[in-house]
Amino acid sequence: MAVKILVDSTFDFTEEELAALGLEVVRMRVLFGEEEFVDGLNITPRGFYERLIESDVLPTTSQASPADFSAAFERLTAAGDEVLCMTLSRKLSGTFQSAQIAAEDFPGRGRVVD
Repeated sequence: MAVKILVDSTFDFTEEELAALGLEVVRMRVLFGEEEFVDGLNITPRGFYERLIESDVLPTTSQASPADFSAAFERLTAAGDEVLCMTLSRKLSGTFQSAQIAAEDFPGRGRVVD
C-alpha cells in the first residue's frame, strides 16, 4: 500500500513534473467569455497570459467538481492505496470543499488538506 498525492491544477506543475513526482491532478476550468478551457490541457499558463493581454473579457474559473475528485479518488484507491489531496485554499475557492465531499466516500483512504 502506498500514499498517492492528488493536487488541483492551480499547482501549475508541468506534465513532466507530475510524472517525475508521481502526482495526480484534477484540472479546473478557465473561462474567457463563452470559451471554456481545461487548465493545463488545452490552455497553458503562457496561453492564459496571452489571452489575458489580448482579450477584452476577464477570465473566470470554475472549480473542479466533487465528481471530478471522486473519479480521481476511485482510480487512485483501486489498488488499495491511500490518497493525500492538496487543493487551493478554501478561502480562495470551493475546490477544497469539492475534494472533501468526494473524500467522504472513501473513509480511511482519502484525506484532504487545506
